[in-house]
Amino acid sequence: MVEYIRGAIRQGRLRPGQRVRERELTDACGVSRSAIREALQTLSTDGTLVREHGHSAVVRQFTREEVWWYHQIREVLEGLGAALAAGRSEQVQHHAELVEIDKGLEAFAARGDSEGFLQLNYRFHMLIMAMGGNPLIERHVEMTRTAQLRMLAARFMSPEDMRTSLLEHREITRAILSGDPAAAEAAMRKHIRGTRRIFWAMPESSFGLVGEDQVKEAQATPGKSRTRSGARKDARRRSARRER
Repeated sequence: MVEYIRGAIRQGRLRPGQRVRERELTDACGVSRSAIREALQTLSTDGTLVREHGHSAVVRQFTREEVWWYHQIREVLEGLGAALAAGRSEQVQHHAELVEIDKGLEAFAARGDSEGFLQLNYRFHMLIMAMGGNPLIERHVEMTRTAQLRMLAARFMSPEDMRTSLLEHREITRAILSGDPAAAEAAMRKHIRGTRRIFWAMPESSFGLVGEDQVKEAQATPGKSRTRSGARKDARRRSARRER
């Protein structure tokens, strides 16, 4: 059930802020309520969901600061993964796939299809991590490349952003295929920093509340939940107090 719910988020069938109910999952999947409850608890523990009172949860929305932190981690891990892939560039079985992905990304960028572009972009990055040969890096990169962030990016990624990303992908690919680990790492880190800037420029309404406020909003009883703007004001006041 854990992978079923993660897959639904990854494919956009469950979106950030959307409620996930035990009864609906039971009807859809034909599994016991206890199995559903265990899956929701597991996904709440790892931060994918925010648990509510009763028998439901909400797909978590990330704060602006969390998005920045995720990209800091990605820059280091994916830079290392690209360097390792360049050190193993003799893996010719992957070369054709990199070329195929490049053609697909070019087509999506030409059509302005950000969702299709980002789905294939995910495949590009995870292929390079697999080429690096370190399953721990691959696993941790998978954790940081969340479906919530990909769906958020799809709303705001412009055709120019896609073209820039495509050129950066080609720079990464050239470095890997030429067997240059230092150049591959530098190109990948530059690419992740560029992605981070796209997220940072998004409007405040694109992001979730700070952690404790998001939990309170999810758990609020009907008719008593605070408005998002009120919760954000509370968060800003707490942040100002911390800075003082």
